[in-house]
Amino acid sequence: MKTLIASLCFLSAILFADYTGNWAYTVASPEGGTISAEFVFAKEDGKYVGHIAGDEGTLPLKDLKIEGKDFSSHFYYQGYKVNLQGTFKDDVLNCIGSAEGYEFPIVAKKKK
Repeated sequence: MKTLIASLCFLSAILFADYTGNWAYTVASPEGGTISAEFVFAKEDGKYVGHIAGDEGTLPLKDLKIEGKDFSSHFYYQGYKVNLQGTFKDDVLNCIGSAEGYEFPIVAKKKK
């Protein structure tokens, strides 16, 4: 019985997790230095939509998928397609960005 209750609690946490809001991160730039920005997630018609907001404006997230704890999307930055793949754990999104053979880690924290 305890196992069943624990399983139901875990399943409901995954099914009903809400990742809407702003997720701040800083990432190392390929040219040196750092870039600070935020993922901004919202829900429209039951699906997640989002964009990246930073000093250079906003970039729409394309093919955004958040299923359970898994996250994937891509965006275009200065003519390059940047792929994103990651997972949520509590208020942290750990993902890998990749473009033109270059990979970089992104750790985004949900803003309160």
